[in-house]
Amino acid sequence: MGGLITLLARKLIDKTGWGYLIDRGLMTRSAGLFMDYLVAASIAAISFNIVWAYRWPLLLMSLLAGLATYAFHRWLMWRAFDDYHFERFIGIFGDLTGTINSGLVLVRVTDPHFETPVAEDLVYGSGVALLIGAPLLFVLTLPMTVFNGMFTSQLTGYWITLGILVAYFILMMAIWRLTGALRFKARRK
Repeated sequence: MGGLITLLARKLIDKTGWGYLIDRGLMTRSAGLFMDYLVAASIAAISFNIVWAYRWPLLLMSLLAGLATYAFHRWLMWRAFDDYHFERFIGIFGDLTGTINSGLVLVRVTDPHFETPVAEDLVYGSGVALLIGAPLLFVLTLPMTVFNGMFTSQLTGYWITLGILVAYFILMMAIWRLTGALRFKARRK
């Protein structure tokens, strides 16, 4: 969300005519430096004891989710966007399989000087996705908070949660279809 606020502040500065005061080279180098620190801090925060204890379920879930995400977004990126297909694919793939930080790091690998609009689009898109996905943050905690033996068995809570998620998915698809955002182009080679 901070990235979205930063981009909006930049737009405001540009509208006031003070945009010439911002050095693009310095901003790019600073963004790269802070991204490197962000990656190092993220890796340092990992508890290897926990990862090792749950290595097999984590490996299985990561493999299945990673392959499904790869296949879907490989299909989607070349139909939903007109330009920078690979950069968008790699950024959104990193975003969905990790965090916005992972996506930005991968975009930085493909576009080290941020010459394409992909990084900025990824930040805007992540802000919108956070707003759209906010109800899911509540729904995903239901099996542990509401259905933890209080009203029903925990397994029933998972089924109710799955039903809510499917209903939310259908609602989002209907909204996107009605707004015209769900129109895909034929694949470009």
